[in-house]
Amino acid sequence: MVPFGAIAFVLPQSWAFGKFALFMLALFLGISAKWVLFDPIACTSTMLTFLDEAGRTAPDSVWESRIEAVSAEFRTLKARASEMVRGGGGLTQS
Repeated sequence: MVPFGAIAFVLPQSWAFGKFALFMLALFLGISAKWVLFDPIACTSTMLTFLDEAGRTAPDSVWESRIEAVSAEFRTLKARASEMVRGGGGLTQS
């Protein structure tokens, strides 16, 4: 935003719309730079941290039994996952 501020400072006072346009352009470029540079790094860091923590954490058997008691879909999903792990098979769609 600093280069646009310097340009706006040099412009005469009668060019108020030009100064406003420079401010809006600087704001747009700043937000775009955040989206392009920071957001992918933050998202990747979050995913890597989650995967690292999830790899070291064992599932809680109490919560598994609670979820199994109320969700037939969870029981089915758990059974399919255990079959895949035991059989070493790939992904199949049913």
